[in-house]
Amino acid sequence: MFCLCYNRNFTSHWRAYELRIADADMCLRWSAADCGPVGVSVSPNTATADHTAAQPGNQQQFVAFNSFPIKRGCPAITAAILNNVTWSTSDPGNVSISNTQGPTCGVATCINSVSSAVTITAAQPRQGGSTFTGTASLTCK
Repeated sequence: MFCLCYNRNFTSHWRAYELRIADADMCLRWSAADCGPVGVSVSPNTATADHTAAQPGNQQQFVAFNSFPIKRGCPAITAAILNNVTWSTSDPGNVSISNTQGPTCGVATCINSVSSAVTITAAQPRQGGSTFTGTASLTCK
């Protein structure tokens, strides 16, 4: 018996299905949690914008998507852009980021130049009260 799991509709309903193989002595099992999302990734990972430029030159669009495990028995999944994250910045005095749903969500704006990169964070709430977070860096020149 060989067991594998897959995402039925690529959103949340993970199920395990079994294939019978004659005379098999071993079953490799993966639970739903083993194939589900394991975190959030942010793209681009690093960016630079010019705070003296007019929009959009002083801005950077960030997008977040779920990370999935790459392991035997789990499907290869192309993750869609997440729209249920909350964006934040480590330096709100110099960089703002929009949480307004629509085309400006995830757009960071450089207000002033910074001496070192500012961390942009996307936080996705999970069931049970936990949170997945992903980060990127933005330098404002």
